[in-house]
Amino acid sequence: MLLSATIPALLVAPLALASQQYPVYQRILPQSSSSSTASLSSFESIGSISIPDEASGLVGKLSLSVGEQSAGNEVEDDGTGWYQVGVQLEEGDDEGEWLIASTRSCYLSAPPVVKVQVNGTRPLSISVHSADPKSNTCGTKSVVKTPKDLSSVIFETSRTAKTALPLLGAPPVVDTTGAPVVPPPEKGFLQKYWMYIVGLALFFAVQMGPDEPREGGGGGGGK
Repeated sequence: MLLSATIPALLVAPLALASQQYPVYQRILPQSSSSSTASLSSFESIGSISIPDEASGLVGKLSLSVGEQSAGNEVEDDGTGWYQVGVQLEEGDDEGEWLIASTRSCYLSAPPVVKVQVNGTRPLSISVHSADPKSNTCGTKSVVKTPKDLSSVIFETSRTAKTALPLLGAPPVVDTTGAPVVPPPEKGFLQKYWMYIVGLALFFAVQMGPDEPREGGGGGGGK
């Protein structure tokens, strides 16, 4: 089950309980795949995000930090290329280890929406789409620009809810062949308690035996 919350990517103060910063990058991949354009299609930093822990009570919120080096560095495209967003998880990771999402650059006529699925304080996956629900198809070709920084991006976060695992019973006992061991049949009442029954019978037999003979009275006198 996913708990979803949408927040505009406005500049917010760093959160006291915010965790690791995850750099965010973007780029335009032109439709042309020539080597000359490939060299111009490197990722550029536009800031970073951090995800507060659930204990902070700020579930669904992100701390955003704008990259100063990217301010005003907008890239134009004729709408035929691809817009990509990347999130770097660990310092030193190359692009092949980032979380990367793509959409057609023509959708940049409206602010892009980046959806981040998180687990704890770590992003698991991202996706990107247009903020305009009517932008299902690209219209006529027009010049579009990449967002200047994270203040021009809308973020959605979703957190996977924790589910309790079912309690599992003990595994069945098997023999050397792998077949389940059949438990011995349960003993009957007499098999369980015969010793007690015999003991009680002997006790009552002794108690119910014949009485001892009484001693005789005085004998009669002889004549």
